[in-house]
Amino acid sequence: MRFLYFLLFLAILAYAGWPYVHLYRLDRALLQNDRAALNKLVDLDALRAQHKAMLERQVQRSIGERHGPISDLVRDGARWYGTQTSDAIDLEWVRERLRRRRPAAPDAYPSIITDTTFAFFEWPTRFLIRLGELGHEPIHVRMSLEDWRWRVTGIYD
Repeated sequence: MRFLYFLLFLAILAYAGWPYVHLYRLDRALLQNDRAALNKLVDLDALRAQHKAMLERQVQRSIGERHGPISDLVRDGARWYGTQTSDAIDLEWVRERLRRRRPAAPDAYPSIITDTTFAFFEWPTRFLIRLGELGHEPIHVRMSLEDWRWRVTGIYD
């Protein structure tokens, strides 16, 4: 029976450390500008959808439930703008977003490992990383478990 508890403990420990391994892989891919590895670690479709939905929520919050020609025009414009800007999200956009934390020389990249001030589970399949201190414009990175791999699915300012 002790052996089963030990195996269960090891399984939980391995699961808890798994996203940290992917965070390290993300850091290495960014440092080495390895586009193939970065492509495996980042879900661009999820980032685009998250960016578009966030823009639409901000517009909805600003306008509220009012309906009329002007508010409908603003909503339609926000949808169009959200589609246009989300199409611009690519691996270079991800690199620049994560580099923005610290000023660096053009050829240098600050490690996101050293810039991480918080990293823990939001849910069993979601892992949140905070780059920078609260109150000092941190960037939050959400990783989600997809097809048995942790992938970046959200980047928030």
